[in-house]
Amino acid sequence: MSIIDTLQDLISFGFSIVPMHSVTEDGSCTCYKGANCKDKGKHPKTPNGVHDATKDIEKLKPYYEDNKICNIGIATGEPSGVWLLDDDDEDEERSKTLASSMPITWKVKSGSGKYHYYFKHYEDLVSSQKIKNLPCDCDVRSTGSIAILPTSKHVSGGSYEWIVHPSECELADAPDWLMKFIRTKAEDEQKYSKTKTANGESLRDSVFIVNENELVTRAKAYLNECEQAVEGKSGHNVTYRIVASVVELFGDLPDETLFDLLSDWNDANDPPWTEKELHHKLKEARKKTTTDKRVTVNEDVIDNEDEDEDEVTYSHELGNDAYHGLIGEIVNTIEPETEADPAGILLSLLTAAGNSIGNNPYFEVGSDRHHCNLFTAIVGSTASGKGQAWSIVNRLMKEADQDWSMNCIASGISSGEGFIERVSDPEQDEDGLQYLIPLQRCLCLNSEFARPIQAMRRENNTLSPILRSSWDCDILEVQTRGKSKLRASNAFISFLGQITPDELNKLLQDSVEMVNGFSNRFLWCFVTSTKLLPHGGNHSVLDGYGERLRMAIEKARTINRVIRSEEANQLWENVYSNLKRERKGAYGRATDRACPNIVRLSLIYAVVDGSMIIEIEHLKAALAVWDYCDKSAEMFFSKSKQLSKFEQRILDYVIDNEGCSKTDIRRALAVNKSADDLDSAIVVLVKRNKIIKRESVDGHIKTTRFYECNKNNDNNRLLPVVTTTTKTTITTEQLHVDENTKTTKTTNATKQNADPWNKVAEMVEWKNANGIDFVLNDDGLFWVSSSQTHLLNDELRNTITMNQDVVKKFVPSKATTATEAEAEEELTDEEFYSWAKSLEEYGNSLDRNKQ
Repeated sequence: MSIIDTLQDLISFGFSIVPMHSVTEDGSCTCYKGANCKDKGKHPKTPNGVHDATKDIEKLKPYYEDNKICNIGIATGEPSGVWLLDDDDEDEERSKTLASSMPITWKVKSGSGKYHYYFKHYEDLVSSQKIKNLPCDCDVRSTGSIAILPTSKHVSGGSYEWIVHPSECELADAPDWLMKFIRTKAEDEQKYSKTKTANGESLRDSVFIVNENELVTRAKAYLNECEQAVEGKSGHNVTYRIVASVVELFGDLPDETLFDLLSDWNDANDPPWTEKELHHKLKEARKKTTTDKRVTVNEDVIDNEDEDEDEVTYSHELGNDAYHGLIGEIVNTIEPETEADPAGILLSLLTAAGNSIGNNPYFEVGSDRHHCNLFTAIVGSTASGKGQAWSIVNRLMKEADQDWSMNCIASGISSGEGFIERVSDPEQDEDGLQYLIPLQRCLCLNSEFARPIQAMRRENNTLSPILRSSWDCDILEVQTRGKSKLRASNAFISFLGQITPDELNKLLQDSVEMVNGFSNRFLWCFVTSTKLLPHGGNHSVLDGYGERLRMAIEKARTINRVIRSEEANQLWENVYSNLKRERKGAYGRATDRACPNIVRLSLIYAVVDGSMIIEIEHLKAALAVWDYCDKSAEMFFSKSKQLSKFEQRILDYVIDNEGCSKTDIRRALAVNKSADDLDSAIVVLVKRNKIIKRESVDGHIKTTRFYECNKNNDNNRLLPVVTTTTKTTITTEQLHVDENTKTTKTTNATKQNADPWNKVAEMVEWKNANGIDFVLNDDGLFWVSSSQTHLLNDELRNTITMNQDVVKKFVPSKATTATEAEAEEELTDEEFYSWAKSLEEYGNSLDRNKQ
């Protein structure tokens, strides 16, 4: 009987087949790990493991035809209608005792000589559990697990064989005496329902004081309820979540006890983690979990606070759906062996692979075509592993597309002209004939993302508009070069930048890049180092993935137009309104291209799978990535984001010590902090309207004082106010503007005590508080827009008229008349003090003249 006939025979008995890796003649696994595989011949070939089980012979043929070496697995439980009792005892006599008590049912002898007994599926059965009260130790495998069937090969050299074939008898129900030893979901629920506090709270919601034996019993019951980790289906995330929950709930047990409990649960994983890996996950969970819900053996539960005062609490994580297909498998494989954040690895790999694929695949939205090019910003501290993430991706891409790695990565781009020159069209021959312009792929890699942002602010720098156009896949050209102008008509650009949160906050918060469409083209990805690996980890686990990625990229390049499946379209319709919701402030401006970015992410997931259709799993993966990036952007750009502990301490000190100076704060709180750390913290508090600072100048001495920002008092919401104790009597002609005729009238001069710094500061605060737009009138005067003049008073009119050079700064450079002006952003601290400095010099000159 051929292997295909065997599969059809198994399907006829109701088995749902999972193609499995096998064992070669030399004892190696057929997977890329070969002899280093820890679970030879026992893990799926398909990307999603047990979830790819099928009864469709056509889907199975590619794995088994042409004499391919492939073991046969089945999805136990509901998919195949069976559950399995696995005799795992080393004592042959005890195994014989068990066999003598079993009814006649389907029975398999494994390659190692152990026996598998099959029974009719029982829906209430706990998926995976160990039984130690039978004559011999056994495992139970139900829904979510995989069993190996004949004629599969075993690592010992033997093969699986039928002892009782399905054609020889009916599948039996499990005997009553056996079911007494096996846990059911109803029994677990009953045990948990009895574990209540006086307030009716469950085990997971309360802190209990119990003895250690009872705590072990509860931990076992909890783990029996947990799902199993399956390779290729976010196995790492499932494992870490369960280990973290065990530490959170039962963390008063010693690590040795927790490890033993987790080892029993781990044995049913597919495949199980090694002892080293499980120890590592337990260690990491100890570092990062809290004791809020801990079941404890005493009353002294200690809450170990993070010692890093500068770290803002980070609470979101990359969803399991993001780890789809080959991309997700690569990240899950390398994650235990690197300190880099898996989110950083995944986003970097999506960006690099998307650029390597090129512009052939596309998805249409109306008249627009979206391709596989992404703009990604990896944001993390210096020690967050940003560089490690790229090193991993760079290694893979060198194996997958060496030509791209050598010729299509550009670093240090700082001008639009230099950027276009990098991807410009080749010069035409003298005969003037038109030739096909080759695709110019380019990944702009900036390990110092702050530098191009700073370069964009130089006068006449064209980098920002050219990058924005490149995201849109438009033709790029520099118009100012005359006959020798540069042009790139077939450029395909992706961007991968790395920056620290402090740099990002200083450079982009409330900047022009936030409002001109630059920031919203980026996927903002927060990263942090996930573990400590003094020796760097074993990156040889990636061996073989470069070749698989090469094949996936080559296949993706052959795909053109991509569409969504009906199921994916339905999901898109369900989430669309939420994605299009209005988000306010800098956070909103940084995320208002949610839909196009999700389209591009789902396109990459689909074509890497070799699919011309975006299936629901591709869209779910893209939504999971976007959700992570959206929350990262909210953390960076939202004014309501959480303060660091150091910032909170400064705020508390200012509240208790109104009018304190920076020296006071340093002496009280920052003796071990650098001046930059203190300045950065104060800037954050001022920008978030937590505190205000006022500077006074008395002669040549300038003093800065800090006060709490009282939200009930408008006067306290000023931008930093600069006052001077030297009052100057200024005689000037007051100018008023007739709002109807737009003409200027001159009145008699009056004498008044005027403080030029105070007046400008009050005018700036008034502008920001009321959203005032300044425009250039037809008579040449910079003034308030016609729809807002009712907010003016005489004092403001005087200040605006007497400080035209300052007001001019608020008017867009392109505006020539009131009707052409556009809204501007608030005046920053840096800009205000730069302009106010000129007023200080003006006041000093008046003093000298008076003397």
